[in-house]
Amino acid sequence: MRKRIIACIIILCSATCVFAGSKKKDTKDKIKQPAWLTKPASVYDENTYITGVGSGKNRSDAEKAAAAAIGSYLNQSIHAEEQVSKSFSNTSSGTESYLSNIKTQTSLKDLAGISIKENYTAPDGTEYALALLNRTESGQYYRNKVDENNKAISELLNQAENEEGSLQSCANARKAYLLSLDNEYYLSLLAVIKPLYKKTAEISTVSSNSVAKKVTDLLSKINILISVDGDTNGRIAGAFASSLSSLGIKTYGGTSGGEKVRYALLANVSYEPVTVNASNYYFCRYNIKVETIDKETGKNVIPWTKNARVGKLSEQEAKLAAIKALETVVTNEFANVVSNSLSK
Repeated sequence: MRKRIIACIIILCSATCVFAGSKKKDTKDKIKQPAWLTKPASVYDENTYITGVGSGKNRSDAEKAAAAAIGSYLNQSIHAEEQVSKSFSNTSSGTESYLSNIKTQTSLKDLAGISIKENYTAPDGTEYALALLNRTESGQYYRNKVDENNKAISELLNQAENEEGSLQSCANARKAYLLSLDNEYYLSLLAVIKPLYKKTAEISTVSSNSVAKKVTDLLSKINILISVDGDTNGRIAGAFASSLSSLGIKTYGGTSGGEKVRYALLANVSYEPVTVNASNYYFCRYNIKVETIDKETGKNVIPWTKNARVGKLSEQEAKLAAIKALETVVTNEFANVVSNSLSK
């Protein structure tokens, strides 16, 4: 009996030692865990740095996650500015049509001033990393980008004014508009990263809305003479005029205004019956070829061709449907053709 009691005492003592050792080990692990893992601002001053903590199965994944954490923080902080609101309150609908498909090319993919400062391997093997974005370093980088863009915007707008009345003038103004969108994005970043730099940068920054108004003015100075060979009751010429007018461009028909326009839009339209075997429908194909001649250079600056077939129950109906289809295509598509040519 006495031996059994002694054995139980020994077992209890051993278990107590194991438990105490485990508790001591857990306490030791907690002590070894770096403060930056849960409270990075307690180690790295948030007035100097923006921090991001990430984890992963390996160090590389943890470091990528840490850098991504900073990007996520900035995305949330500048949510209203990230998609760069385009204001057309003081511009024409034509300018809005021309500029509405432009999107800023900037992103948080490659943020300036980020570095990996700390790494930690947890007892379970999980890797952790701390990324830092130096507010001053990053702020100066984006401040310089704003200055560079402001200079380029000024040069582009000066060129546009010197080329007033030409398609190139709008192309240059469009480039300036794109840079102004980039600048507004950079300013929204600076508002989070380094507010003081934003205040000094925006003093000399031209707003995208101001550039858009300049584009409106330049588009209105472009004049195009429209002549369509093979037209039906002026319907196709009217479609071209409608499409170009949607951009704010002035158009003329026949010889009206011919002495003062720089561009001549010359279109050739034809309709032809198409035989489709084993079909109860009659088909008609429309064909259109367009040249937009710059009278100063003689170059075809906006070439365009289009063809398609339409089927109806009679030959006459097919011809009328083809005319209608072409009219619709010109009205809906040619403005985009012009806009794309101004983007080059």
